[in-house]
Amino acid sequence: MREYMLPAHKRLIEAVECGPSIREYVKKSNNMKASSAYDACLRRLAEYRSYHLRIVVRFLAMPSSKTTNSKPIQGTGGTHAVKYLKSTRTATKESILNTDD
Repeated sequence: MREYMLPAHKRLIEAVECGPSIREYVKKSNNMKASSAYDACLRRLAEYRSYHLRIVVRFLAMPSSKTTNSKPIQGTGGTHAVKYLKSTRTATKESILNTDD
């Protein structure tokens, strides 16, 4: 998928990957304020991923299922789009530190 990205976006992702884990930093810090902020960001990201999934299903998967094309909708990188989006949303939710809320 990165081969389709703008060079600056690709470099940003690569720089973030090379950096330290924010999750591990927040976890080790035992700082409730940092933990709450981290979890709030992940919850918002999970909401965005759910919204993105609904848009793909509504405007791509559902119309495609009404045609003779029985292939699953593919994402930019050739992945099964709906499965991929569901898995990224699940991974995002699983990264939340305090799930008691």
